Amino acid sequence: MLAEPITRLLLEYGQCNAQDTTRTAQLMVVYGTGVWAICAVPVIVRASSALDDRRTPVNAGLILVLANLAGNLALVWWLGEAGLVTATVAVAAVQAVVLLGLFARQYGLLWQPLLLCLFRCVAASLAMLLVAALARPLVTEGDSVAVRFAAVFVPLLLCATGYLVVYYLIGGREVAMLLERKGK
Repeated sequence: MLAEPITRLLLEYGQCNAQDTTRTAQLMVVYGTGVWAICAVPVIVRASSALDDRRTPVNAGLILVLANLAGNLALVWWLGEAGLVTATVAVAAVQAVVLLGLFARQYGLLWQPLLLCLFRCVAASLAMLLVAALARPLVTEGDSVAVRFAAVFVPLLLCATGYLVVYYLIGGREVAMLLERKGK
């Protein structure tokens, strides 16, 4: 929901125009759908490496690099630059699921806490989406840097607050743990 205001704030100066902003914002939306996977893969790879298994992530990565290349070549002609991003996000999602499955099979995982955390994150994200929808119209449109800044950071601050409050209210302990550590 904030892809276009963020892109406008960061890029729409000089050589970059409104059409460029729209195209770039569309790419941000696609990347946004896969941010979970793009962040999860390095964590799973590090966990495997910490347990002295470097081969599994490397082998899976090599296969998926080829899949990404094939996806890029197939989708770039149909979707343009969005095809490249779509292939990258899809392959990252597959890689995260495959690596997590292999890790779970090899080392075991406590699925209940993981799924509970996932539920909390999804619920808080949906609340954040609602806050974004309600907050975005609060800021007027304009071309000044101050207006562009406000169009990004007012909804962003409200979204972050909404996420953290909902996450905490539905039993997320991590926020309290961070606050405890900061006080020590």
